Amino acid sequence: MLGRVRAAALRWTTIYPAAEDRPMPKDPFIRENTTSAEGLGMSDEHGPSGSDAEARQVANLFGAVGIGICFLVILGVYVTIPAKVHKAPPPDPTAQSIQDLQTSLQQAVDQMKALQQTVTSNQSETKQLSDQISALSGKLEALQQSFASAQQAPIVVLPTDPARPKRGVR
Repeated sequence: MLGRVRAAALRWTTIYPAAEDRPMPKDPFIRENTTSAEGLGMSDEHGPSGSDAEARQVANLFGAVGIGICFLVILGVYVTIPAKVHKAPPPDPTAQSIQDLQTSLQQAVDQMKALQQTVTSNQSETKQLSDQISALSGKLEALQQSFASAQQAPIVVLPTDPARPKRGVR
């Protein structure tokens, strides 16, 4: 920036040789080195002056628009990238055989558990039936002994007296 000022001053003095007496015109891009609020583009009470505030708003707007455009470009590029589809590699015959064996083994284990439950259930039913048969056998033996003892005992018949006359006939 300082180089611009010197170049402008040099041009001015070469075009107008008596420029030392005249004030130099203000360049809108160069600020004067002053410490006052006006020299810094500040108003007395409320911060930046109107032209600087508008310039900053425009710069902020351009910055926001630029960031938005960059975001849209990046998003557009991202959307156009095809997604990778993860395909399962073709199954290895050995791995497939191992998996089939594991499946068969699991089915065999499940069948064995079912058979074990069935056998346990049948054993409990067999025990109950065996107990019932033992009880019936005991009752049958008691009945047979009772019947055998009844056949061995003599039959006692009480005779009736026909020689006695009947009372009541007159």
